[in-house]
Formats: sequence, structure tokens, C-alpha cells
Amino acid sequence: LKPHIALSNLSLPSDYAVAMVLSRLAHGLSAKSLASRYSLDPYLVSKITNMVTRLLATKLYPEFIKIPVGRRRLLETTQAFEELTSLPNMCGAIDTTPVHLRINPNPNIYRCRYGFPSLLLQVVSDHKKIFWDVCVKAPGGTDDATHFRDSLLYHRLTSGDVVWDKVISVRGHHVRPYVVGDWCFPLLPFLLTPFSPSGMGTPAQNLFDGMLMKG
Repeated sequence: LKPHIALSNLSLPSDYAVAMVLSRLAHGLSAKSLASRYSLDPYLVSKITNMVTRLLATKLYPEFIKIPVGRRRLLETTQAFEELTSLPNMCGAIDTTPVHLRINPNPNIYRCRYGFPSLLLQVVSDHKKIFWDVCVKAPGGTDDATHFRDSLLYHRLTSGDVVWDKVISVRGHHVRPYVVGDWCFPLLPFLLTPFSPSGMGTPAQNLFDGMLMKG
């Protein structure tokens, strides 16, 4: 971020500015409380926060948060997941979590299943728990399936914009790489979910569900 921050002619060193913003994001501090800690004007803290977060989203996000489509990375990911779960060609795991909001704009829309106002964060990670897709665009009261279908990842996968070329044969069926999720997500050609959320399936189904949930 240093060259981008340098263009803004800040009165603070770039590493100092980034450290301050990361501290604020990590602890949920207000501009006023952070300003008193660093002996700065609250307006400057807000300005720096907006600048650094915007740079993170526009300059660094596209460089680091990438769908594994390259042959080498995809092969490494699917092999590592297979060692963990025994399921072949798995390339990611998807889940959501509510991000707590300090304000409550609309209790009916933003109140999550845990009872507090929030935004819904959806991520897909690889076998190293490194995110390769992130989406946070819905109020906390939105269900996981709806949020997923409204995400850019879903539209890219359904439109054919993302094509995983690594195809394997499983009992005579061609299987492309796929993501796994829990029973809150829809069952799709590129998204596998458990048979039963309560372990009430057949022994074979329960075994499959156990392996899938390891992923």
C-alpha cells in the first residue's frame, strides 16, 4: 500500500497509518477513541480509515483474493482436501457468519439468528483456510442460500465465467471441482451439501456427511 498512500500526501508515515487502521478494524474502535489514543484529530482518523480500507478493497483484494483456476493451485487444493476428507476434486469450503453492527438501522432486516444487528459475511476458503472469495452485501437477517445466490461468485459459476478444467471420473460420471457447504446452502452441480442435518440418513449417507463436514 505504501506507494498508493504516498500519493495522498498524508502527514503520517504510511506504515503508521496502516497500523492505526488495522488496529481500529480489529477492535471496533470509534474515530474519537482512536484519535485520543494516537493524539490525532478524529476527522483525520476517519479520513485515513476510509483511504486505507478503500485501497485494501481496490488495490490488494484483486491481487490476493482469487478463485483457484490455475492448474497448479487447483491440483494442490483438491489433493489436500482429498487427504482430509477422502472426497475427490473438492476445491473450497463455504460458510457465513454475522458481523456485529454497533448501530441497528432496521431490527427486522439486520437482526441475525443470534439476536443482534449485523451484516452477513460469506467466505470460501481453501485447505489452508485462506479465503479465495469474500462477499458481504446482505443484512444479517438474510438466509445463507439467498445471500449465496445474490453473490458474484454464484453468478460467475452459473454463467460459465469460471470454468474448472480439472475433470475426474467417479463411477462413470464426470465430476468437475466443487465447493462444499452445510445444509443451509442449496445443492448445486458446483456446491455439495450434506444429505441430512441431523444424522438421520442411511449409514452410507451419514458417512458421506461426516467426510463432507470435515471439509
